[in-house]
Parts: sequence; structure tokens; C-alpha cells
Amino acid sequence: MALDYIHGQLYYSHVGSISVVGFQYSWHKIETVQLNSPNLKIRTIVNKEEKPRALALDLEKSILYYTDWSNRAKVVQTNLDGSQPKELLSGLDNPNGLTLIGSGNSKKLYVAESHFKTRSNGTNQNYPVPRMNGSVYSLTVDSSSSNAWSNLQNDSGKYGLVTPYGLSGGEGVVYVSDWDTIHRGAQQSDGTS
Repeated sequence: MALDYIHGQLYYSHVGSISVVGFQYSWHKIETVQLNSPNLKIRTIVNKEEKPRALALDLEKSILYYTDWSNRAKVVQTNLDGSQPKELLSGLDNPNGLTLIGSGNSKKLYVAESHFKTRSNGTNQNYPVPRMNGSVYSLTVDSSSSNAWSNLQNDSGKYGLVTPYGLSGGEGVVYVSDWDTIHRGAQQSDGTS
């Protein structure tokens, strides 16, 4: 979920299915609801993704970022109404957490990649580099950036991430939760401990 506190909108991913008389109906979408409305009108803004997951908002630029866990997992940027989708990172396995840190033109988008499917299945043909431990990637999202992602989790496992799941942060620090470790660590948003 992500809250647009300026306009009173709550954004959330909604994945589910139901079987009715032998037919399977499923929905995989991102919706928004106006919180200060008496009838809580729900609006679908993204409905063409297989498994939408984490959300982050850039309210200064009216942008929604989200991850998709599909067979072609990715990070996507759209306008807050879901228009003009732009794929920012693909070739992922299980992009879990997503957070945006910073202000003005010095914002960074962070994504937690668990690699859970790779470890569960032994391989993932879509993943560009075979890795077993999870990673956290960052991207400077200002308009002048080169769209080059940085991997904050190095190959030697310096940060001890196994299955990173949730992300949050601020003031130059990224907080990462991990399904497989008791330690809940923090690292500077430049990747240093």
C-alpha cells in the first residue's frame, strides 16, 4: 500500500481469484480509493499486470512505482492514474519491497529482490545473473539520471541479506527486513553500513 496524503488517496495492489461453477476468475490490479469520500469509490488504475506487489509514490512528480512478480518480473513507473507505464528494471526474480527516499531531484528508488523463485526452483531463465542471496537495488530517479541501477548487496553477502522483503527509509538510511535472518539491518543509502 501507499498513501497519497495530499489528495487523500490510498493505492494498493490487489491479487486474487475465485472459482464459480467450474470457471476460474482472477484479478491482478492496482487500485486506489478516495479516503475522504463518504462512499469510498474504488478505481482500478493498472489491470494488465500478472502479479503486482509493492508500491511507492512520488507525490512531487505525480508518479507511481510498482513491482510485478510475474514470470517476467519488473519495476514499473506510471503516472498516478496508471497512464504512461514505463519499465525501469526487468529480468528480476521476486521484487518484494519498494521505497522512494529523498526530495527534489535527488530521489532514489530502492527495490528488494529476494531471488526466492531461483532458490525454490533451482533456476530462473529470466534472471540475468545467477545469484542465490537477495539484493537491494537503487536508481536515482531524477530526469538527468542514466537509469543505471546499483546493487547495494554485493556478491560476497556483506550485508547478510538472504530473502529481503520490506524496505523503508529516510534521511540517507535504508531499512531492510529479511524473511530468513533475525537481524534487521540498516545501511546508508549509498550502500555503506
